[in-house]
Amino acid sequence: MVSLAISALDVTMANVALPAIAADLGIEPRKVVWVMIAYNVTMLVTLLPLSALAERVGFRRMFVVGISLFMFWAVAVALSNSFTMLMVARTIQAVGTSMLMCMFGGMVRNIYPASQLGFGISLNSLIVSVMAVLGPTLGAFIIEWLSWQWMFFLYIPACIATYFGVRFLPDVPRVSRPFDWLACGLSALALGLFVIGLDLLLSATSWALVALLVAAIAGVLLYQRSHVQDAPVVPLDLLRVKPVAYAVGASAAVFAGQTTAFVAFPFYLISVLGYGYAEIGILMGVGYRFGHHGAGVRLFV
Repeated sequence: MVSLAISALDVTMANVALPAIAADLGIEPRKVVWVMIAYNVTMLVTLLPLSALAERVGFRRMFVVGISLFMFWAVAVALSNSFTMLMVARTIQAVGTSMLMCMFGGMVRNIYPASQLGFGISLNSLIVSVMAVLGPTLGAFIIEWLSWQWMFFLYIPACIATYFGVRFLPDVPRVSRPFDWLACGLSALALGLFVIGLDLLLSATSWALVALLVAAIAGVLLYQRSHVQDAPVVPLDLLRVKPVAYAVGASAAVFAGQTTAFVAFPFYLISVLGYGYAEIGILMGVGYRFGHHGAGVRLFV
């Protein structure tokens, strides 16, 4: 629960800090947004491969590596004095976050008995929702009273606390089948280049089209490989179940709209409306609260 809380908090709290980071390090707003893009793309391309890897190396070992990467590179983010250092540190920190997030479903399944599984899932959802509301508000007040660096220093005690609970994690039997490196590579290309291609459509159209073409080819090859496997890395066979397919589509649409708005809003609220960070934190916190019910964009409009 602690690791889930700091993972969710990091995603929401960092958005508020983007204007402060840009001003402190002298980075253009259009470039500093890449700090969030790199973080999210890294999690996107590594989540499924790391989930498959966790089944082979064990949850406890993956957890220790993940929380260590998250903590040490969060400190590196706080100590960054250039855009390059910030990007590298934030990207590696995202790998640590992905190592943690890929195991939450499996840990819930192996911690709670079948009769309490619904309660465990609900409790996880509650933690994510609370952190989504608390993140922007907490981040804004930290910037207002201290500095954006303290947002990342505050993870240290929480991460250290989780080390004392590692021995209580479920010792899940490991999978012995070979790791599908090809499927993981195709998944990373399809998802990563698709997002990068969309981002480059206006600034570098030719490169964007190349990225989207390669992503499409990788996606087709991934589908051809995955749909004949019993336990594919990317479970595309689940999309044949209509309720699952509609739920995935709805979630993708809602989170795409919500995330797009919340990356841009701090800059708009500061530069155009002239709000302070404390006010931004309250507005963003309310927005995240309603956004989790699909109404975040309507609230701000």
